[in-house]
Amino acid sequence: MNWNIEHLSDKKLTIAGMATAIARTIAAADVDIVLLLEVRQANVNTAMATLSNALNAAEPGAAGNNWRGYFLSQPTGSEYYAALIRDLDAIRPVVVSTGPPGTVNQPLEDLRHNVFTLWPSANWAATAYPVAAARPALPICDVFVTPGRAAKRARFAGQTIANGGFALGNGFRLPALAMFWIHTAGGDYLVPFVVCHYAAVRGAAMRNVLGQAQFAQLKGLHIAQLFNDNPAGAGTSGYLDVLDATNAHQAKQVEEVCFTGDFNINFLRNLPAGNKLTRTNNAALGKLTPTPQRGGSATPPAPAGAPGAVPALPYGAALPPPPTASQMPDQILRAAVTTQGTIQRAYPLPNPLPAGPPPAPYASAAFDNFFYGGTRLTSAAVAYGVGAADAGQVVNVPANVVQGVAAAAGQIGLATVAAHYTGKAKKNAALAPNLQLAPGGPALSAADRLIGARLLSDHLPVVLTFTCP
Repeated sequence: MNWNIEHLSDKKLTIAGMATAIARTIAAADVDIVLLLEVRQANVNTAMATLSNALNAAEPGAAGNNWRGYFLSQPTGSEYYAALIRDLDAIRPVVVSTGPPGTVNQPLEDLRHNVFTLWPSANWAATAYPVAAARPALPICDVFVTPGRAAKRARFAGQTIANGGFALGNGFRLPALAMFWIHTAGGDYLVPFVVCHYAAVRGAAMRNVLGQAQFAQLKGLHIAQLFNDNPAGAGTSGYLDVLDATNAHQAKQVEEVCFTGDFNINFLRNLPAGNKLTRTNNAALGKLTPTPQRGGSATPPAPAGAPGAVPALPYGAALPPPPTASQMPDQILRAAVTTQGTIQRAYPLPNPLPAGPPPAPYASAAFDNFFYGGTRLTSAAVAYGVGAADAGQVVNVPANVVQGVAAAAGQIGLATVAAHYTGKAKKNAALAPNLQLAPGGPALSAADRLIGARLLSDHLPVVLTFTCP
């Protein structure tokens, strides 16, 4: 699951009923990994512990250990990215052991300069519980590319070299490289997720120039090149150096890759023809996927490259330089959400209500998405969205809002949350008094449901399902 929970903070999670509503929404989706965006820095560990405890209460698992594994990224701007893992005895984060640490001043670029390890260990016979208080930070990364003649610098768009490829302020966030080792009876799988949060623009019809430039550079990350260094031709797949249970170096082929986050580039306005917005969005999104809006998730095949020569590890100091920007081919990945909206409409709702895109009438743009490929990620079922064409499902949070105490899985009662915001005259909560009533009162309207869901976030969660036997 990818979810941009608007202004996720300790202060927000202490609102009565807030953490429970978020946790019930996540638990009902039956996911194993949750990637969070817009996590505020103040009292962040308290906030993550509150959410972890709420999730465990909603879905406790064996010995009450579900969702005890949460991990923060290195800070980027005024925020963190965060990852929550349902069961650390099935999925563990792959983190930096040696090499550049993945901070803003030393982001990961050439991944051959790093040795990675599983946390807390690669020994699956030993339980990960209780979870140690000192948890590793998920690294952030920058492009691995030599500037071409027309390029001014080989750095993530919007960044300044003087600050190590990083600048304070919204819109200048480097992506995180959150990698997970999935352990099953049928085999082990390394799945890298590149998690992004880009700056928004004011107005749905405006072109997000910075966001488009940043998205177009994602193919320049080394993890993309290691997945397939030439997706349009006879490309190869490279290897990461990952320590095994005995701390011996093992060459792990990059056979999966996934890019996700809030890109603030509307996938529902994404066509090679049309106005300038749809065409420039398409040009940027085309660096990762050729799929247009409503194009479905069945194609393209998004294969990993053929296995390259297995390297001698650890990697030596004399390594080939990064490819030039002009020589780097586009990635060819699937897009999980091509027909659904992920950003909730501003209040008031238009009249009459639009017919789509689903989940109508609550979402109007697809800013959050998964772009994915590989040997297991390609097994995601194509069963969602308009015409059951998408592999990803947008969770219709407004439809799950109920009056009184939530009973069925996924339902959320927001009486105390609505009362809090009503008292502060915020988020239009006073315009939805029915949220605070017991069952039997006036039925919730579309506006009530929209306002209620927006008390949690202006973004909807997006779920991508894949099977590892």
